[in-house]
Amino acid sequence: ATLGRPRVKLAGERMGLPRVARGGLLLLAGLLALLACVQAAGQASAVRPAELSPAELGIRARQAARTQVLAEEDDDEDYGDEDDGEAESGKVNVLLPADCLSVQEIGAVGGFFMVLTWMVLVVASIFMAIKAYQVGPEVQVQKYYYLNAFLCAVASYSYFAMFSGMGWETIEGCRQYFYVRFIELGVSMSITIFSLGLLAGQDTATLLAVMGSGVGSVYALYMGGIALVPLSKFLWFFFALALFAPVVFALLREFRQTVIDLNDPERIELYGRVSLLTIIAWSCYPLVWLLGVGFGGIGVSVEAICYCIVDVWAKVVFSFMIVNTIAYSAEAPGDFQKEYV
Repeated sequence: ATLGRPRVKLAGERMGLPRVARGGLLLLAGLLALLACVQAAGQASAVRPAELSPAELGIRARQAARTQVLAEEDDDEDYGDEDDGEAESGKVNVLLPADCLSVQEIGAVGGFFMVLTWMVLVVASIFMAIKAYQVGPEVQVQKYYYLNAFLCAVASYSYFAMFSGMGWETIEGCRQYFYVRFIELGVSMSITIFSLGLLAGQDTATLLAVMGSGVGSVYALYMGGIALVPLSKFLWFFFALALFAPVVFALLREFRQTVIDLNDPERIELYGRVSLLTIIAWSCYPLVWLLGVGFGGIGVSVEAICYCIVDVWAKVVFSFMIVNTIAYSAEAPGDFQKEYV
């Protein structure tokens, strides 16, 4: 019994080192999050004046006054023409980005959720990187740890930029629009598809085609957000759905059939669970876009909170699900190298 105690102590020291490192990183992330919350609380909660010179503000004010006068004169001349009155009202109410005197920005609650999501992504990325180093190159699951570390790290860059006030522009309706989110989604979707392709053993040509379709879907969604004409906006949304459909089809049919051909029940079960989670999570992105940017049914803060929840679901939960080590126990070294040489 006495001889066993030093061994337990040494093992505990070896196992405790990563915990101490993670504890320090968590403390650092907590301090950064506190500073970010203070910064977010100090900003305007909903509306901030656009940065315009006094001359530009005067021009905008004169344009608005002149438009309102013309609308009132038109109503006085023709009370019976309701269609003309509605059209003129439409011209007055629709605000283009160049006409905005104030911008609807994310509030303190939305900023808090962004900081919280950023912390979760940073911790998940560091954890995956540490696990990839610990398991070693001889273990087949190591590549998934590395891919997950990059997946969460790229998303954390995006969130750090967003709650720092970077990576956004003003769109129709004087609404804040984070274009950096769509840059990140294009990269993270490609990493996720690549991870699923490795798990299924999919061929390179099909894998690249699905990745390209996913990136095209994300960027079409971005183009719809900056469109100034409603018809153009929803046409871009339709293009995004059209490019997203082949991704869903490939994950449900092509990739699944490939993994079934491997005759590995554990791998088939794991792929089924992870691919279903991915498809459901990715389907939420166009839904949130439609409710927020599309119809304006939700505010910028609510939209940001919805994206935070979906991002944690599609990245952090996905990362921990796909590194199920049971499914990789029967994997022979070099199986996937033959597919991707």
